[in-house]
Amino acid sequence: GAATVEDVQVSVSAVAPATILDRLQEAYPAERADLLRDYVRGHVMRVLDWPEDAQPARNARLMELGLDSLMAVRLRGLLARGLEDGVTLPASLVFDHPTIDSIAAYLLELTSSQRETASEITSKPVNLDVRPATAPREAVPSDEEIEAILMARGDNG
Repeated sequence: GAATVEDVQVSVSAVAPATILDRLQEAYPAERADLLRDYVRGHVMRVLDWPEDAQPARNARLMELGLDSLMAVRLRGLLARGLEDGVTLPASLVFDHPTIDSIAAYLLELTSSQRETASEITSKPVNLDVRPATAPREAVPSDEEIEAILMARGDNG
């Protein structure tokens, strides 16, 4: 009846605005750079006011594409807003990272270091604290813990 329709609407609206961070979280590590590249490119096109079919090259220098310092400020704001969680991007972002590729690489580094501090369970097999190669069983989260995490994230069915 009416209740199910409402339930459906609630879950759809909860899923719809997946932030770039959500998408990064769910992407395979290999896909994250591409996701961020598309994210950066989309915002660059917005700031430059380019049409959808005019895709700037990943390694084109943004200043040469016509990005001025005002646009650079706007781009930085847009990128930071999508990243949330108090990410502050340096004012010199576009000067330090003059291409879509290098901004994406910088954001990848930024978001992965944030993700690691945000959650103890990291998708990377790299242990920063050097433990013996045979990690104790407790290092691997149990099924219950994984389920609890998924529940908390609201991913369950």
